[in-house]
Amino acid sequence: MDPRVSQRYDGPVERLHALIEASLALGESSDLTTLLRRILDLATRHVGADRGALFIAQPATGDLVSTIFHGDELEQIHLPTGRGIAGSVVESGRSVRIDDAYEDERFDRSIDERTGYRTRSLLVVPMRLRNREVVGAIELLNKAEGGTFDDDDEDFLEAFGAQAAVALETARLTEERIRGARMEAVGAVAANLVHDLKNPLSGIHGYTDLILQGPPPELLSRCVDGIRRQTTRMNHMVSSILEYVRGDAQLLLSKIDMDELLDEIVEDLRAACGRADVEIERAGERVGIVRADAMALRRLVDNLSRNAFEAMEGGGRVRIGAVRADDD
Repeated sequence: MDPRVSQRYDGPVERLHALIEASLALGESSDLTTLLRRILDLATRHVGADRGALFIAQPATGDLVSTIFHGDELEQIHLPTGRGIAGSVVESGRSVRIDDAYEDERFDRSIDERTGYRTRSLLVVPMRLRNREVVGAIELLNKAEGGTFDDDDEDFLEAFGAQAAVALETARLTEERIRGARMEAVGAVAANLVHDLKNPLSGIHGYTDLILQGPPPELLSRCVDGIRRQTTRMNHMVSSILEYVRGDAQLLLSKIDMDELLDEIVEDLRAACGRADVEIERAGERVGIVRADAMALRRLVDNLSRNAFEAMEGGGRVRIGAVRADDD
């Protein structure tokens, strides 16, 4: 329970303080689910109700989604437009206060029958934005100590509902922006993945062409090893995208034989290049063991080499090698 939220305030000045306090509390909610819970908690405690529910209009369909919290569990029920008392409030934009819910033909008893709860008094107010658009409704059930909701409760909850509507709309827009930014980032990464996959796919194609020519056993074995390397790389690329989306991407540093890695890269690039006018040469000194992420390093060299191929419209030579820097 929020220690700043007390039970119902009596008197107009106290109710004004409660409304200001509740508005500030709404602004502290960091996500939509937390905000929905806080709206219900503040509304029920300040008005003095036993429990409550939120009915949020869905922009795409206009239907209502009822949000009810049972302890730490959240239950959502989808309702057609205009159904029940909450639906009529959202459609009309006018509050409804009922002393005996079972005497009103609009009241839906199915939830009471399913949960075993007995609704007596009921107060439902619209959640309205500044432009008068109704985005949902707050429903409070059973006034404390067996009483009924009064004009003061309704006035307070209507004012609070307006504040809640603004907070809800702000949270929605924030989530949409975050979702849009995430999808944009994923799209950019996916585009990079498609670009990077061209290299191993070209290598597989080149090795396959060599196999179809019926090479001697030694060369056939090298082609099979090359295809295996390319499929391993492709699997790693796809996994790296999933890790990026989950926020788990990281470099996996280990000791690798740099000379062996570059030898494999040159062999794979020769199979993937497919151009008679481009010569790929293994150059540089033998550098031995280094500490690096082999897959990330390989993608770097592959992309640099592909850029070089594309820049040499009239053919040329690509030299691939490494030089060990001085320790100092």
